[in-house]
Amino acid sequence: MADDWIRVRGNLSCHPKVLRIAAILEASTEVGRKLATGYNGALADIVTRDVTRDVTLASLIRVWSAANEHTTDGKWPGLHPDDLDYIAGVPGFGRAMEEVGWAVYDSGSNSTMLPDFLEHNSPSKGGRTSNALRQKRYRDRKNGVTNGVTRDVTQTVTRNVTRNVTSNVEEKRRDITPIVPIRFAEFWERYPGPRKVNKAKCVQVWGSQNLDPLADLILSHVALMAASEQWTESGGKFVPAPLTYLNQRRWEDGLPAAPERRLAI
Repeated sequence: MADDWIRVRGNLSCHPKVLRIAAILEASTEVGRKLATGYNGALADIVTRDVTRDVTLASLIRVWSAANEHTTDGKWPGLHPDDLDYIAGVPGFGRAMEEVGWAVYDSGSNSTMLPDFLEHNSPSKGGRTSNALRQKRYRDRKNGVTNGVTRDVTQTVTRNVTRNVTSNVEEKRRDITPIVPIRFAEFWERYPGPRKVNKAKCVQVWGSQNLDPLADLILSHVALMAASEQWTESGGKFVPAPLTYLNQRRWEDGLPAAPERRLAI
């Protein structure tokens, strides 16, 4: 079944109980004869503890996988710890599991229990659901994975949000009424000088700054400057371009000081 799985911790290889089982196995001459070819001695004589540890891990996975497949809660009726040896493929493995507390034999019911089995495995036979499976389903729900609809829901929400944002932006654009520069024509008509260019850009600046309410002030300043010596000398050479005048808001600079006039004596 898709939900039948066992969880193996990443640090299981250095678990004290794993190391203890490995120590028991490596001291056994029976294990040495079983796992070696033509050798009649302890396993520790021919392999390192790392090898025995890996044998222990593989054997544990065999036992836990079998329990996951054939029990609903890790309790094996009619099974003696010695029977675990056949499942693991290692002599004395059931007794070693029993010694470290990973297998408990109940003589009254003649059954072997693997303690806390449902905390780490997920048999779902007989309508029962293990803690491990419930935790997996909880994580899936927390991550939004329910019946495979996460992608559809996300796409739908994204489309709706995008549509609403786009609609709001378009609506705001429609609500923005451009300012029509009504009095710009007066400014342009009265502005003096040979550098009278870029009318279109001047219109944009006038409208963007909404200068119509200041038109009387601007026109008065232009008229006074047009009669000033500063703008009239050298044939209007020093009259700024109208675009410069508007961008720099020259009307706020005031008028130049009048030159001193001395009477001839």
